[in-house]
Amino acid sequence: MTSGQGLPARVDFVPLPGYYLNLVMPQVEDINELKLTLHLFRILYRKKSHPRFVTEDELLSDAALTESIRQPGLTIEQSLHQAVDKASSR
Repeated sequence: MTSGQGLPARVDFVPLPGYYLNLVMPQVEDINELKLTLHLFRILYRKKSHPRFVTEDELLSDAALTESIRQPGLTIEQSLHQAVDKASSR
C-alpha cells in the first residue's frame, strides 16, 4: 500500500476489546508480543466453535504472522514461543 491511498475497498475488520486497547496494550513493550496478540484476535474472531482456541500449528501456518515476528538468529518456533510467553504472562 502506498502512502495516501487509505484502506482498500472491502477490507475485513476485526474488533478489538476496549479492555485490551485501553489497559493492556499501553503496557506492551515488545513489538512481537503486540503483533502476535493482534493476529490472535483476528484468528479467534473468525472461529465459530466454542470454546475458541488457537493451536501452535495454526499460528505456525499463518504466513502473515510468521513473517512479521521472525527474528534473526532464531527459528520461527523460537520467535513464536517468545512472543507467546510474553503475551500469556501479561
